[in-house]
Amino acid sequence: MTFPQFISGSDGRLTFSTLNETFDRIERLERRESIYRNRQTESFPAKILSVSGSLGSFVEVAPSATQPNSWTEVPQGIRSTDGTNVFAFPIVGSGLSADSVVFLTPANAPDGTEIYLVVQGQSATSNTFAAIVTAAAALSGSGATRKAWKYTIRRFTTTETSTNVTYAETGSNLFAYNGCENNTDSTTVFGVGLKPDVTPTAPTLVRQPIKIGTVVLCVTEPSGLNFFSIPNGYEVTCP
Repeated sequence: MTFPQFISGSDGRLTFSTLNETFDRIERLERRESIYRNRQTESFPAKILSVSGSLGSFVEVAPSATQPNSWTEVPQGIRSTDGTNVFAFPIVGSGLSADSVVFLTPANAPDGTEIYLVVQGQSATSNTFAAIVTAAAALSGSGATRKAWKYTIRRFTTTETSTNVTYAETGSNLFAYNGCENNTDSTTVFGVGLKPDVTPTAPTLVRQPIKIGTVVLCVTEPSGLNFFSIPNGYEVTCP
């Protein structure tokens, strides 16, 4: 049940703020009893909806019985939202990524706040997913011989027919870096191994960002950064 919240009043040493704190604690206990009644395990799959610093909002989800990597929100399931506060009972952790599905376990902060922690696996990476490149912003700190971009990417849904396949962007924006752009260009080797024709005079090659609309396979590192690796194209100017 929901208790009233008082803004003034007292009876001896019993003040309105003491009553409010007592009611809050009772409501949290009732919520936990309702959530975990008949639950055989305390870990459960959840979809991260949004991230703010080290906090994540989420809803409990269940897997499809027929479609891989398909998740549906559980009616009356566990969620982080209370009223308008989407981080009332948040995930607390690093490297959280919106739209990803993780396994959570409940915990209590020292002040009694109900929080959730991601159940970590043994893999060095936390997530692998396909995405489509929607934008590229040049990094001002990268030099002319090691041009790099910060890519905006989005997950997508695929429609396949007997004659075509199309992609529709979905979910929120994510960001990623291209591992191939870690290489520095020289006069003889470009990108991951492109060698210009040096006879009689070498052309000028300028590294270009990955084309918008390209589908990439991303890996999320424990730090929360997303990476893919695709060799860049080059703009060629003949002498």
